[in-house]
Amino acid sequence: MIIMKSATINNLVKILFFTAVMALLTVGTVLTANANEGNNPVAIKYIGAVGNQPVFQVEFDNAAEAELLVVLKDADGHVLYNEKFQGKHFSKRFQLNRSEEDLQVSLSLINRKARQSQEYQINRNTRVVEDVTVTRVR
Repeated sequence: MIIMKSATINNLVKILFFTAVMALLTVGTVLTANANEGNNPVAIKYIGAVGNQPVFQVEFDNAAEAELLVVLKDADGHVLYNEKFQGKHFSKRFQLNRSEEDLQVSLSLINRKARQSQEYQINRNTRVVEDVTVTRVR
């Protein structure tokens, strides 16, 4: 009977150890996958406006230090900004010298060597809201 209990305990320890190892491997894989899914290297933030001219902050990481072309164009296709960049981190504020109420600008990041590009659109729409209320007075 003592031999039987010892064998059962050894089997139970092996099963628990195997289960713990599998659980750790599964959790580690899930955490790694979730970390990579939310990894967007480009951040475009609206900072505010200076005299009705919008200001945007553009940041991205370039870990491979590949040569990138950063191009900012208006809705008509006119180039507002054009720069070749080769570094680990890009951070620049753009103040758009446009006073129109509605604004449409595109930002392109082009890696010619890898033949890859990303394009983002920045839109500003202005709306006027007028509220009219009617109330009954005694």
